[in-house]
Amino acid sequence: MRSTISVSIFDPNIVRTSPAGSCMLRIAQELAGDIPLHLFSNRTEIAESERVRTRRIPLPPGPVFLRSGLFTLFASIAYWLSGPKRSFTISTEGTFPFCDLCYAHFCHRVFLREHWRAIGGPRLRWMARILNHAWAAVMERIAFGSAKIIVVPSEGLACELRRMYPELVDEKIRVIANPVEMQPLPRGRGSVGSTLRLSFCALGNFERKGLRLILEALARVPDLDVELTVVGGTPAEISEYPVADERVRFVGFQEDVRPYLAASDAFVFPSAYEVFPLVCLQAAAAGLPLLVTRLYGVEEFMRDGETGWIVERTAESIAAAIVRAAADREHLRAMGLTARERVMAYNEAEFRRRWRSLIESLIVG
Repeated sequence: MRSTISVSIFDPNIVRTSPAGSCMLRIAQELAGDIPLHLFSNRTEIAESERVRTRRIPLPPGPVFLRSGLFTLFASIAYWLSGPKRSFTISTEGTFPFCDLCYAHFCHRVFLREHWRAIGGPRLRWMARILNHAWAAVMERIAFGSAKIIVVPSEGLACELRRMYPELVDEKIRVIANPVEMQPLPRGRGSVGSTLRLSFCALGNFERKGLRLILEALARVPDLDVELTVVGGTPAEISEYPVADERVRFVGFQEDVRPYLAASDAFVFPSAYEVFPLVCLQAAAAGLPLLVTRLYGVEEFMRDGETGWIVERTAESIAAAIVRAAADREHLRAMGLTARERVMAYNEAEFRRRWRSLIESLIVG
């Protein structure tokens, strides 16, 4: 397909390490050969070419709510002043509010109404996160009203948007699951020694994603032979979790989490709210059973007792699941293999095919 209409993509971070941005990266890579692209981003891993033009949007290092607001402002100005005359616009929710296609990875209105207590951190960081969600809630409402199509990664998020914005989303929603990188099963995992090796991964927002509860759960089983590796977080956020337990190791931000998943026996992630926690599916693709709360995106393939255990968001429930995992390592490994089989449908080729088909129908059909 060759198109005379260009596609403009708006996202602050079109890079592999960004949950939403990594999806935008794959979409851009798929379309680049056939459609003129204009990327509006602070960071991107797509190189300029004859058919790809990038507009770098300068942003301060923080705080997040300031970066979000300035990106919307600067990217909008850049588009109206120097953008292409005929272009189909794609934006992650609210980053460019007057978009043709809104790619939603969160519902900030739901989060503020129902899950705001899960926001943690010192007062200033807590206030910054509240401001960021409040700003994003305003922008997402504008984007949903403006968009012709709204793409979401899970049925759960689709239901939430219909519940929160029935008059705006109506028949606009399409569900395209995010892609998961399938990787070879690690060799020897779970077969050396008696230690149960757990991993937890998150870019940040440790409080919402349940790290404190995991640490409290470990404190309830002090004699259990278990280790926890915590991947992600800034030094400032990690410092908020002083841990004397020698069974816990913080390794900080890592561009590639696969080696840490490969060294684990199970993945634990008791988050308060997610719409498609890609790291959970990456763990399942690595052959790990999951100890997770009921999360959108995960609940579509998760089966309690078959691919891991669904836990309540309490230290008691997490501790009980850890004890069960340590007690039957063979069953643990079998559950990991089942989890991997269940996520095979979330492959990158299918993701690219569905996005290409959608874009072609919108700008050519």
